[in-house]
Formats: sequence, C-alpha cells, structure tokens
Amino acid sequence: MGEEDVAFHYIMFAGDSYPTRHESHVARDLAVRILSTTGKDPFERLISLSNTDCGETRKGLMHAFASLREERAVPFLISCLKDNRKMQRVATIRALGRIGTPEGLAAQRALIAQRQTRRLTQHLTEQTDGAMDGRPTTSARIGVDPIQSRSGQAYSTYTP
Repeated sequence: MGEEDVAFHYIMFAGDSYPTRHESHVARDLAVRILSTTGKDPFERLISLSNTDCGETRKGLMHAFASLREERAVPFLISCLKDNRKMQRVATIRALGRIGTPEGLAAQRALIAQRQTRRLTQHLTEQTDGAMDGRPTTSARIGVDPIQSRSGQAYSTYTP
C-alpha cells in the first residue's frame, strides 16, 4: 500500500477509526497534503467515492475537495445540499464556501435563505395556531420569541 492509498484510506475512514476519531480533520488534512504532493490529479479517484452512503466518507470527501479547492467538484457538492443529514449539509456548505466559485456560493446562500424562511414560517404558524381559538400562543404565554430564544434572547410583551 503506497502513500496515495493510505491518504485515500484516511479521507474515507478517519472519523471511523479509533486513533483518529476525535482528530479526523487532522488526519484528513495530512491525507490531502500527501495527495497534493504526488503530482497526480486526485479528482477522478475522489469523485468515485461519491457513490457511497457512508457519512464519514462523504465528510472526508467534502473536506478533501475543500482543501484542494477543487472547482470540478462544485456540481457534486451542490447536489449534496439536498442531503437529509444535517452534518452532511454543514460539511457541504463549508466546502462550497472554501472553494468559492460563484455558482457554489449562490447555492450556499440559497440554502441558507431557504432554511431561514422555513424557520420564520414555522414561527408564524406557531403564533397563529394559538390565536385561532382565542388563546395566546405558547410562546406569547411564556413571553419568548421562538426564533430569538435560540440565541438566548427573550422578550416579555405578553400581559395576562
């Protein structure tokens, strides 16, 4: 097993193996450095890993693409924004930001705006649900704005 094979192994499994589980980013950074010094183009071999459903391998793949600033990976990364797993979407958003292409940044901003709109819609629905039967909403009863409460801020505008 050569250096390149070892590097790919750490990209795929750094989060799964005991010695590197908590420091997987360090192992993956080292793996990317090894790949960048081989003189070979690692893109084809990396993109071949994209068919896996293993979360750690996909995170490693996104980490590698981001570290290499691999613009050819942007279409694949944009497709990963639809993943149901939050950590996969977070890794994808980071990778797109680090690569920095206009289409990648636009997709990144669109997802963030969509999530914020969904959160606002949920907040408005919660307010309306209680108001329909004439009672104040739960958030109004306790004096907390559900959107702001995540940041620790609260308001108290409700007076019984």
